[in-house]
Amino acid sequence: TDPIASNIVIISQAKFTPNGVSPSSISLDENAYVYVPSGCKSDLASCRVHVAFHGCRQSVSQIGTVFVEHAGYNKWAESNDIIILYPQTFPSPSLGNPNGCWDWWGYLDRNYANKNGPQMVTCINMVH
Repeated sequence: TDPIASNIVIISQAKFTPNGVSPSSISLDENAYVYVPSGCKSDLASCRVHVAFHGCRQSVSQIGTVFVEHAGYNKWAESNDIIILYPQTFPSPSLGNPNGCWDWWGYLDRNYANKNGPQMVTCINMVH
């Protein structure tokens, strides 16, 4: 089944950051994108969730919604009732992240490699 463009919704990442910090302070964009398949619209609880992390230089602020719309996840999501969460980073040269990468080397803190890093906490909060 082909994905449906109107099934992409925008949510605020600010509602999910740890301790209410601003998304920009942890190199996140203000918004994330979610693909909600047609079969999940009436009963979200019956659908699984997959998180799709973009690569460096692939955030919406850098390439628009190309990754969100064309990475291939939405087609599979539509035919398998899987909600796709597309969290978004933001280039932050002052934080040591000029390319909008996820914190995989510790530019935010020592928790970059576990579930306690602020970006991962935000993503976990969005899933729950």
